[in-house]
Amino acid sequence: MEKDRAATNTPAPPPGGGIYPLIQVADPNGKDGAVMHVFRPWSLMEAQAAVQGVTPYQQDVMKWMVDIYDVIQSYRLNGVEAGQALQSSIGKNWARVRGGYTGRNRDGQPFPYNTDLDSEGITGDYKHQLEAVFEKMKEAFKKKPNYSELNSTKQKQNETVDDFRVRYEEAFKTHSGIPEDDDDMGVYQQQLKQGLVQNAKKELSDWVSKHFVNLPSAGVPQTMEWLKHADRG
Repeated sequence: MEKDRAATNTPAPPPGGGIYPLIQVADPNGKDGAVMHVFRPWSLMEAQAAVQGVTPYQQDVMKWMVDIYDVIQSYRLNGVEAGQALQSSIGKNWARVRGGYTGRNRDGQPFPYNTDLDSEGITGDYKHQLEAVFEKMKEAFKKKPNYSELNSTKQKQNETVDDFRVRYEEAFKTHSGIPEDDDDMGVYQQQLKQGLVQNAKKELSDWVSKHFVNLPSAGVPQTMEWLKHADRG
């Protein structure tokens, strides 16, 4: 066991049977940028502090999931510690999405953070329990579209097409209720394209809709070129 731990540069846990997260700190004996991993106690207050910078799930549940995953991996939390972090971040809605999450295996032991070099850390039943919480979070707090806000975000008379795009894309990201996606033919990009055309100045929108025969299958970049061409004309 000690030989295996040395091979992965993982220190032995402290005695006493308590719950200790393995965290990454600067290695004072190493070169610049070198790190080492140490155990230290983990309290509910520390869990609350660790999730302070996490994106609020009410604002963007997808980003919240990424941030929480990063917290678990940064601190190398075991299943119970991850549960404390989740509860601290979700607050009063924890009971609503907890489901069967315990952070423990069938023997009642906390799921360990897998420190194998080729592992992502969160594996097996630990990963399954965490993903089940994420699925419940996505269902409970998915974005709802605000069409009135989108329809009121129109190109101003003296606003360039590029400036309008920046402003509309920000509104679309916040109010469309559609998960962000870079796929040109995906729902997000296609709906964004339609919104840009419909909310551009009327003369530009009408011209592009009439002359750009490939509009239904075009992506946002190509559509923007046509809007700018119409603006120059």
